[in-house]
Amino acid sequence: MKKVITAIMVTALMLTGCASDDYNEETTVTTTTSASETEAVVPESNEIKVTKADELYDVYPVKFSYKNDNWWDVIDTDPIEEEPVLLYNDLGMEMGTFKADYPQVTDERIDGEVREKINNEIKNYRDELFESAQSDVNLHGKDKDGNMSDEAKMFYETARDSYTLTYRVDTVGKNFWAVYFLYSPYHAGAAPEFVYPVQMVFDLHTGELVDFEKIISDKEGFSTAIEKELRSIGTLSVSSIDADGYKAAVVDSEGLPDWLNVDLGDGTKQVFMGDNLYQRTAVRDGCLGVYYVLYDFGFGGGDEESFFAGIPFSEAEKFLTDEGREIFASYSSAKTEPVDVIEYKGKRYFETMKILPEIADEDNPKDAEFIWYFKYLGEY
Repeated sequence: MKKVITAIMVTALMLTGCASDDYNEETTVTTTTSASETEAVVPESNEIKVTKADELYDVYPVKFSYKNDNWWDVIDTDPIEEEPVLLYNDLGMEMGTFKADYPQVTDERIDGEVREKINNEIKNYRDELFESAQSDVNLHGKDKDGNMSDEAKMFYETARDSYTLTYRVDTVGKNFWAVYFLYSPYHAGAAPEFVYPVQMVFDLHTGELVDFEKIISDKEGFSTAIEKELRSIGTLSVSSIDADGYKAAVVDSEGLPDWLNVDLGDGTKQVFMGDNLYQRTAVRDGCLGVYYVLYDFGFGGGDEESFFAGIPFSEAEKFLTDEGREIFASYSSAKTEPVDVIEYKGKRYFETMKILPEIADEDNPKDAEFIWYFKYLGEY
């Protein structure tokens, strides 16, 4: 498989995802859904009132939980943990290191040829990244004639580039196995350190990679749904927009800061273009969605972390072809419930906000109870 690693525009979003690393435990996250909307004038009051979101709005965040009971707990693998490999440029100067951790399937319940295909695909991915890292160090510090300046030579006497591949197993389904990889190339002296999330989803009957370009029939519909979810996360994470302004923010970006974009590298502010759909789409904890990193969304960053945003599989499968639905047959979907709306001083806010509402003063003891209702304040 040819994975294209492209430099992504430096953008960011401090977010949560639709998933957890604890596969057998219920988890709670946010997305967006609809019911009937009731518009009402909210009287100012120092009393705190709690109402389910679907009683007041037709677009609102929801909490959802996931517990999958119909897949193997684990697929047996041999974890490969390589020692760092020194990288030299073509002038013989030591420039950095490459280190890769990746799994090789050993589970005998899976056909031998299928195991071999999966393992070869993963190993080829590792090898492609190694070749890319070697090409990088051959270029660093050189002028247009291919010579290293004295300054570059002095710099690399102590500085080193690093290229790191790590992984975890995301999901095991009846017909598929999903492995998440995070590739972190770091160029000494440059900031931030970029990270590239990639999920490989394998068909356990054939050993082939699942090609989301082929199995998502309604790309526009899926893209719109994911963009809406990403704006929901952004609204709750980096703005103090109240519940009454949430719908306009999520549907039309109204009220969101200009830097809060949805751009996974193609410059068009669309989620899926070219290789982005193939590289970013992922299945995890009862959801179908995308992995992203902080600088994908608008305000700088360099954290070595990625996040997952998705929609419940029961809502997402309508975007798939028959082949896609067959691959994910018997895959349990996340279940949703509306979040609470917290009403105070004539204003309403969703409980999943991560920014302290403007009407609250954290130094004012009278506001302490109101602030307590927001369980995720400051979490990113």
